[in-house]
Amino acid sequence: MDRYIENPEIFLQTNVIGTSVLMDACRKYGNIRYHQVSTDEVYGDLPLDRPDLFFTETTPLQTSSPYSASKASADLLVQAYYRTYKLPVYGKGENVRDWLYVEDHCSAIDLIIRKGKIGEVYNIGGHNERTNLEVVKTIIKELGKSEDLIEFVTDRPGHDRRYAIDPTKIHNELGWLPATKFDDGIKKTIDWYLIHKSWWEKIISGEYKDYYFRMYNNR
Repeated sequence: MDRYIENPEIFLQTNVIGTSVLMDACRKYGNIRYHQVSTDEVYGDLPLDRPDLFFTETTPLQTSSPYSASKASADLLVQAYYRTYKLPVYGKGENVRDWLYVEDHCSAIDLIIRKGKIGEVYNIGGHNERTNLEVVKTIIKELGKSEDLIEFVTDRPGHDRRYAIDPTKIHNELGWLPATKFDDGIKKTIDWYLIHKSWWEKIISGEYKDYYFRMYNNR
């Protein structure tokens, strides 16, 4: 996601213009169910000394980076299309630091598509708050590696401190709860990556390797 620092225009094109193209396609062809998957970053961040605070569906948007601003713009655009053209629009919620296992996320999206109210926003959260360092140490431990592999780099501009989602609404209205605990989910995720090496080895070669070097070599 740090790529927005190097070229924010890509995210504006993808998230804002791309969303408008999808919305216009829904208008043109009709009878299409559109589900907007956003990110908790559109709400900004939460203070570290207030663990009682959580993002809700009514939390004002307060972005901290060009990336999150482009996502918030897309969310507002989707709501505007719904109010103007009455397109069947659903959803919210991709979680970054309130860690959620992918299958739980997908089950929530599926439930929202099938039973969610048109035009409503649903936050999807797992109540699994972990710092990035805790997650890294968990991964290293599972792999049997040394913590000497951890390299601290200069934080990126506009990096929010805390995200925490309150999933009360989706639980009360649709009966959804995450089924996977963090410790189980992270083990399943690690196992998946170990089994599918051919998939991620392509990602870390070539262009992405060059990008990674440019972004982090001097930090």
